[in-house]
Amino acid sequence: MASRRRRVLPWPRPEQDEAEGKYRAVALRLAKMGNDFLAETFLTPRHETYRLTTALCRGTILMRRRAHRSLSLRKGNARLHRNRPAPMPNIENLKKQAKQYLRWHRERYYPVAPQIRAALPRFHNFSDEQILDANFKLADAQELVARQMGFERWQALKSGADAMTDEPRQKTPRPILNSIEAQLFVADIKSSCDFYTNKLGFAVKFFYGDPPYYGQVIRDNARLNLRLVCEPVFAGDVREREHLLSATITVATTNEIKQLFLSYQAAGGRFHRALKKEPWGARTFIVVDPDGNLILFAGPAD
Repeated sequence: MASRRRRVLPWPRPEQDEAEGKYRAVALRLAKMGNDFLAETFLTPRHETYRLTTALCRGTILMRRRAHRSLSLRKGNARLHRNRPAPMPNIENLKKQAKQYLRWHRERYYPVAPQIRAALPRFHNFSDEQILDANFKLADAQELVARQMGFERWQALKSGADAMTDEPRQKTPRPILNSIEAQLFVADIKSSCDFYTNKLGFAVKFFYGDPPYYGQVIRDNARLNLRLVCEPVFAGDVREREHLLSATITVATTNEIKQLFLSYQAAGGRFHRALKKEPWGARTFIVVDPDGNLILFAGPAD
C-alpha cells in the first residue's frame, strides 16, 4: 500500500508577515473609531475573514434590493400577486387548533397546562405535572377550544361556526332618535319653574336636590331641563345682541303658532322678537325667560 503523504504547512513568507501587519494596523484604526466588529474581522484568520466579509457584502446587497423593492412599491410599480386560495372555513381552523393543543400535551409543553386547567373543570385541582401525565384525548382538546370560544361543548361550537359561515348575519336595526331636550342655565330653579308654568303653560316634571339645583318642565312633547348656575354664563347682553338661542320648539300648523303667540302675549310674556314671517317660509317668535334664555317658537307660514 502506498503510504499517505503528510501535509506540511508552509513557513510564513516575509510578504505574508507584512500583510498580517497591515491587517493589524487596520484593525487598531477601526477599534479607535469604535467599530469593534470590523476590527475583530481583520484579526481573524484569512479564511474566516473571507467568510465574514462575504456575508457582510451579501447582507448589504440584500438590504439594497429590499430598499429598491420598497421604493418601487411606493412609486406605484407594485407587481401583481399570485392568486391565493380562499381562507378555510372557521371550523377548520378550530380543528387545527385542537390538534395543536393535543400535540403540545403529548410533547409535555408546560405552557399548555394552565390553559387546560383554566378551561376544563375536571383539571381544576391538577398541578401542571398531573395535567401533562393525565389522559388527554382529541375530544378533550376540542372541548378546550370550545370553552375558550364561549361554548359548553364542541358540537355547540361547531353548530355555531357553521351557522356563522353559512347564514348571512342579520343586520342590526338602525337606532332611532326619539326626542331632544334643551338645557337652560338659570339662577333660581323655583323662579324659572314659576315662569314656565304661569307664562308659557308648561308643567313641572321633577325637581332634584335640596335646595333644588336641577329640574324639568314639559308641555306635550317639548321638554326643557333647568340647570342651576350661580355665576354668569354669558358676558353681558351678548345673547340678545347676537340672537343666541337656547332652545327651539315647533308646532305643526299656522293656526297653532298664531294662537301660541297670542296666549303668551295675554299672559304677559316678554318677547325678544314678535311673530314674524321668515324668508324661508316659517312663522317664528322668540320669548325671553327671567335668566335671559331665548326660546324660539316656530310653525309653518301657510
